[in-house]
This record gives sequence, structure tokens and C-alpha cells, in this order.
Amino acid sequence: MRIFIIMMILLGSANYADAQKQRITFNDLYAYPMVGDIQLSPDGKNIIYMLTEYDTADGSSSSALWMIDSKGGEPEKIIEDTMGVSHPRWSPDGKDIAYISRRDEKSQVIVRNIKSGKSRQATSISTGASGVEWSPDAEKLIFVSRVFPDCESDSCNRKRQEQLDNRKSSGKLYSDLPVRHYNHWVGEKTSRLFIHDLENDTVYSITPGDYRVPPIALAGGGSYKFSPDGDEICFVMNTDSSLELSTNNDLFIVSAEGGTYTRITGNPANDAA
Repeated sequence: MRIFIIMMILLGSANYADAQKQRITFNDLYAYPMVGDIQLSPDGKNIIYMLTEYDTADGSSSSALWMIDSKGGEPEKIIEDTMGVSHPRWSPDGKDIAYISRRDEKSQVIVRNIKSGKSRQATSISTGASGVEWSPDAEKLIFVSRVFPDCESDSCNRKRQEQLDNRKSSGKLYSDLPVRHYNHWVGEKTSRLFIHDLENDTVYSITPGDYRVPPIALAGGGSYKFSPDGDEICFVMNTDSSLELSTNNDLFIVSAEGGTYTRITGNPANDAA
């Protein structure tokens, strides 16, 4: 009898402990701020990262850039934009941060001086910018923009987009595959690499043609990179005619000034990073 009473007490205690525990719900997890895109400064003293917070009521999110001493301490919010910020990148000398912010109804590259806190909009391309990176000498920025393949100027892209926005019908006709990749439609545009020359304030494409750069993602890792001297750029591209049946990404090299590109891999499979 005594053993039975002890067992009942232990069982009651266990049930009480379980009752005190609360299972994590979707809203609990969604309410946690998410840390991402962690970037160490060139001198190793500071870390900049993106912090995204979510609103469980309306499903919206907002992102800001924070900085913290690499040895620890109190983090400081340094860049906040009502339209959201992403992809922070230190300049090679550690004096500036280039990042993506949604301005002019399109994502653009913003450069902010860490010491003064002053920022300037580096790009104003009508098709928007993403994935910005610095050249080793900090004189150029490389970024991605989705453009119409037959347009060789920003004015052409702007006009074509206005025509699409103003047409009465919303139907689309596809003559090749793929038409959709995971969570977005491929559409008429293709991704290209652009260079923004900071000294001359000029923007030009270095990957003309109908091929996507970067291509449809098959694996993690970078898709483009400046050479250590800044004179060339290596990038990933798929030139096969049937992209829906192909995973044959290859590496190419092109001058940072643009021009003819050279294939440097011949492996009939995915070469990247």
C-alpha cells in the first residue's frame, strides 16, 4: 500500500511538471527575431548582421542592420529603413558598408560611411539591384539586376516595363522552359551582372546575352567574384539550350571592364562557388 501511495505521488508530480511546460507554437517561433548574413569587418573588430522581425498578425516583416564588437557587448542598430535592408558588405578598408535597400520602388545599392553615418544611393537602375559586392580596390561595385534580354540600356528596360504594367491583359505566353522556379515565375527577364564604377558614376553590364547570371540555383556558394587584383571577374553561367533538362553550370572569366568572356571549366555537370 505504501509503495502504491508513493507511486501515485510521483505520477502526480510528473503530470504537474508536464502541465507547467508550454509547447512551442508557430507564433512563438515566428515571433523570434532572425539573425542572418553575418559579416566580419576587415580588421576583425566588428560584426555587422541583419536582424529580421516578423509580425504574426499580418505576416509582414522588417529588417535592420546591427553592429556589435566581435569580442561581445551591446549591439547597436546602425541602419534601419521602412522598406527593409539586406545584404550588408564591408568595403575593403572597412570604412563603408554597401547594402540593398528598397527605394524608388526598386531595390537599390546604398553606401553608408560607418564613422559619419552618412549614406548615399549608389544605383538608380530601373530594374533594381541585388547581391552587391565590392572590388578589392573599393572603386567598383558588382551587383545583379533582372533585365529584358534584348534591351541594352536602362531606358529600354524602363520603357518595356511600363508597357507591361500598362497593358490591359495579364496573360503570359511562354515559348520555352522553365516558366517557374520554386516560388517565383521566371518571366521575360533574365539576370545579368552589372558594374557600378564609383569614381566615374557609370553603370554597365558585363554579361550580355540571354543567359542568366547567376543561373538558377543548384547549390550554395558564390556565383561571382572579383580577382584579387580587381581586373577580372569569375562567374557561373549555364549556356545549354534546354535549361529545364540541364545542370551544366560552368565557370567563366570576363574583364571588369566588360567584353568577351572565356569558359574555364568543361565538366558536364554543376560547377559553382
